[in-house]
Amino acid sequence: MTVFSLLIRALPSFADNYLDAGKDFEAILKGLKTPPVDSATDVNDRNKVMQLQKSRSRQDCERAKAGIVVNVAGFFGPSVKVLRDSEVMAVSSLLMRAGLEVDSAVWTLKLREKRVRPHLSLQNVKLCEGALHGNGKGYSYPSGHAAIAYLQGLILKDLFPDRADSIMKRAKEVGTDRVVLGVHFPSDVEAGVEIAQRTYEILKMRPDFIRDVNEIKGKFAVSDASVGSPTAAGASNR
Repeated sequence: MTVFSLLIRALPSFADNYLDAGKDFEAILKGLKTPPVDSATDVNDRNKVMQLQKSRSRQDCERAKAGIVVNVAGFFGPSVKVLRDSEVMAVSSLLMRAGLEVDSAVWTLKLREKRVRPHLSLQNVKLCEGALHGNGKGYSYPSGHAAIAYLQGLILKDLFPDRADSIMKRAKEVGTDRVVLGVHFPSDVEAGVEIAQRTYEILKMRPDFIRDVNEIKGKFAVSDASVGSPTAAGASNR
């Protein structure tokens, strides 16, 4: 488990899960497997990592490092010009709970696939300085950062539809930056995004998740429209 998962598991307010670790995880992870060695996807993965080793700049590394630690502020906060501090505080509990659950699904697949990270499996792959949070020896497929950020982005897009483009741009950036850092292959990130999308489709049907989303919408003085409504939680925050 990541430090993020262990930390959130220690908080009693997250005792009830949105997802069933049995049937829901089975649906979320269905068909996802590490690309076979020397398959077209595997070759593309290796080529992309090596290309980025040559083309990335110091500025690219600095931007990518902003998303190393898994938290709402680092992913979407004022430092990346997506959410205000007050908004980060309002959404953090919901997003961290959702992030924990998708991270648990991710680790189910990581432990099954056991793909070695590029900086440990390929020669001449150098990490951006300060790229690791922890020992950096966790498995590569799928990317937990990509899954968490993209799921949180999908939730935020519903809460603040007036900022949907910037939210999803940042959610994607967190994932692709994992490749820039040298700790993931592109297909790891793609799998993380797929897991996030499948997870969100399930969450949207769960009454407790809908309740929690609408409670946050209420904090921003919007109508009590349900999840997916065109009424904008972000309309009062332009």
